[in-house]
Amino acid sequence: MNTESLLEQFKNFEKNYHQKEIVVTSNFKKIPVLRILFDNSNFPHLIGLHKIYSTRPTELISKIENEKITLEHLKSNRQYTDMKDRVLNIHRLNHFFYSPKSEYFIFLNEVDKRNQMNLEIVFFEKDLDKFYTLGIRPRKDGKYSPVTFFVRKGKQLYPNSPRVKIHKIEII
Repeated sequence: MNTESLLEQFKNFEKNYHQKEIVVTSNFKKIPVLRILFDNSNFPHLIGLHKIYSTRPTELISKIENEKITLEHLKSNRQYTDMKDRVLNIHRLNHFFYSPKSEYFIFLNEVDKRNQMNLEIVFFEKDLDKFYTLGIRPRKDGKYSPVTFFVRKGKQLYPNSPRVKIHKIEII
C-alpha cells in the first residue's frame, strides 16, 4: 500500500507518464504494436476524483499541486470508500510498464467487452485475492488512452477473453 501524499503521487505520475507514449509489442495479430498515450489529465480520473468532483482535470490538478485537495481531505468525504483502492494503489501503474509483474494483457472479447467504459484492453496485476487493473480504449487516431484504474476482488478477471503475451515494452 502506498504511503505517499496525493501531491507526491501526482508528481510521480507526472514524471513517469506525462506526455509519454508506452509502446507494447505482442504476439497479437489484431494489434501487434499497441501505443498508449498518457497525459497528466489522466491522473484525476484514474484515482477516482470524478466520484467526488465534477470539475475539469486541469482544475483538479491545480488543486492537488496547491494542496487544496489532499489525502486527508479525500478521506473525510463519504465517497472516499468508492475510490480508496485506486488512490492507495495508483503506484501499481509502474508494475504494468516499468517493472512488469504480468507477462500478459487481456484483449476483451465481445462478451467481456460489455462494460460501461467501452474498454478494449486491460493490463493487470494479481496480488493475493485482488486484481489491479488499467483499462484502455482506442482513440480516433488508432492509439490508445488509459480510461480507468480499478481494483477487483476475485479469482478470475474477464475469463472469456484471450490473454496476449507481451514481448516488449518501451517508454518514449
